Amino acid sequence: YAMLITGNNRLGLSLMLETFVDHQKKGILDNIQNAGKSLSSKSLLNLSKNKQIKDNVEKTSDTLNNLCNSCVLCESIDKNLERYAITVLEMWKNETPFKEAFANSKGFCIPHIAQLLKLSYKYLNAKEAEEFTDILYKLTENTLARQEEELKLFIKKYDYRYADLPWDTSKDSLERIINKMQGWCVGEEPHPEDRNKDRRF
Repeated sequence: YAMLITGNNRLGLSLMLETFVDHQKKGILDNIQNAGKSLSSKSLLNLSKNKQIKDNVEKTSDTLNNLCNSCVLCESIDKNLERYAITVLEMWKNETPFKEAFANSKGFCIPHIAQLLKLSYKYLNAKEAEEFTDILYKLTENTLARQEEELKLFIKKYDYRYADLPWDTSKDSLERIINKMQGWCVGEEPHPEDRNKDRRF
């Protein structure tokens, strides 16, 4: 995507992504939901020691990764990614302000969702995991729906009949939906100020 978006055919790439997102969205949301069902087994007190749950969640995580592949960011911080994901889960579990901020956020890119799901059974109990995956599902569903609509408007703007329509928030929708599906790999770097910071915990 990083190479494709530097070309001149942004409309062509947008049309490809519209089809791709429409095709993959159900699979993404179904996999998050299935992970939540596996993790919310009320009779299982220790999720991390249950092999069936472990296998189901890891299979879901792998499926999500396969749907969207990996991204440049994910590959470059692979060693630190697990620690970041663990921190997110622990803060969500133990810190109410973070939990509230999480519920009001735009969520994560799909590769990072896969990572969080893969680790959730180790760090959350059944009730917590059910709540976490439910929130994650809703955040992802809302973000994908909004970004799809923005991408549709972006595509429509290439039709002379809609040239006078305002761009609203669709002007950078192509970059944002790529980053949602792949992790940040195109457009403005999200947090350039952190590039040279010590990322150890």
